Amino acid sequence: MSTNVTTFARGFADTPPEQISREQMKELAARYNGGPLCETGDAQAYGRSFDSKLDDAKGASQ
Repeated sequence: MSTNVTTFARGFADTPPEQISREQMKELAARYNGGPLCETGDAQAYGRSFDSKLDDAKGASQ
C-alpha cells in the first residue's frame, strides 16, 4: 500500500462520520472528484464548492 493511501486511510477510515471536520470533508470531496489528480485546481475547486453548499444541504435535510 502506498504512503498516501495509508495516510489517507489513517486519517479518515477510523473517524466516525459525525466527527469528520469540514476540512476533512473538503479533502474527501477533492479526492473523490480528482482521484489520483486530487491536488489539481479542478479537484480542489470541487472540494471548496462542496464545502460552500454543505450548510444548504444540511438545512434542506432538516
